[in-house]
Amino acid sequence: MTPPPLRVACFVSSHGFGHASRIAAIITQIYRKDNRAEVIIFSQVPSWFWPANLPRNCRIKVVNEKTDVGLVQKDPFHHSLEDSYVQVEEFLSFSDSRIKRSTTLLRSLGPHLILSDISPLGIELGNRLQIPTILLENFTWDWIYKSYIENYPRFEHLVEILKRIYNKADLRIQCRPFCEEIKNSTSVNPIFRFPEADRNTVLSRLGLSSSDKYVILTTGGIPMKHKILENTHEFHVIIPGDYNSIYRQDKVIYIPMNFDLAFIDLVRSSSHVIGKGGYSTVSECWGMNIPFTGVFREHFPESKVLREFCQKALTFNEMSYPAFIDGSWVELINNLPVTTIKHSPRINGATQAVEEIVNFINE
Repeated sequence: MTPPPLRVACFVSSHGFGHASRIAAIITQIYRKDNRAEVIIFSQVPSWFWPANLPRNCRIKVVNEKTDVGLVQKDPFHHSLEDSYVQVEEFLSFSDSRIKRSTTLLRSLGPHLILSDISPLGIELGNRLQIPTILLENFTWDWIYKSYIENYPRFEHLVEILKRIYNKADLRIQCRPFCEEIKNSTSVNPIFRFPEADRNTVLSRLGLSSSDKYVILTTGGIPMKHKILENTHEFHVIIPGDYNSIYRQDKVIYIPMNFDLAFIDLVRSSSHVIGKGGYSTVSECWGMNIPFTGVFREHFPESKVLREFCQKALTFNEMSYPAFIDGSWVELINNLPVTTIKHSPRINGATQAVEEIVNFINE
């Protein structure tokens, strides 16, 4: 008798695109193992993100649901602790009006498991409905908020609430580089999306020739305006952002966030990536063996861990925040390292994580 298709409910933080990128890689690998798999995604990540980053025939349903708060961002590099505290405290009340729809959908779907990146809502609902839960993380919000307690003591009780919720997960998978090692958890390699488009396809879509080279300028899932002060010399510069369509000014090419090439394909065919050091950018540069020049959020605890990983595992330079903002990084562009030696393919943590998920289900 043929077993029923795997049904997975995913609760995904919409704090940037890093969490969604990880889940997309996981769903892709699940679909590779069982192309009948059914996935329902609860998240406020923009709706275009999922079809752009998942297999075309993947059976998904997306529910626009607030599953997390994280930190309330003013811009890609700065957040408001006051606004974050107010919103997190309200969110963790798990009011009936908020969870009623999610609860109803979960009951109707009857998922085999809930996969949560790093949404406390998914774990809380799984616990209430007795659905097995898996927590996927390289940090959790209790760890983040703990670093702010000294200057903002009100976070302490939020830390305790979140710690209790995260401890309810039936399986915890930590993605390298993770911020705090947790006993009895499983660790996997950095998780990155699977590339599909070859270099010629990428260059053609960007309007470039086979001899052209480009660097990517990125701030992850929170776009910003950039200053390009000088000639970029032999390199074109690709800038994803809030643009309605692709357009070009000299050697700078602006592309919409929902461009019809996945970001991982752009990374693989680039000479260098420059930008904010977030998890997905770092892990995808690692996975594709592409040099990275990063600027880190000064007051975000994860930054130290990501910086140390970049120094050890990537071809890496660090850039100052002022140089990134004022565009003076362009002065360095001809001295940026580019990949010339092809290393053996990296083992994607998504593959390892799905093996753990399958074993968990079978057990």
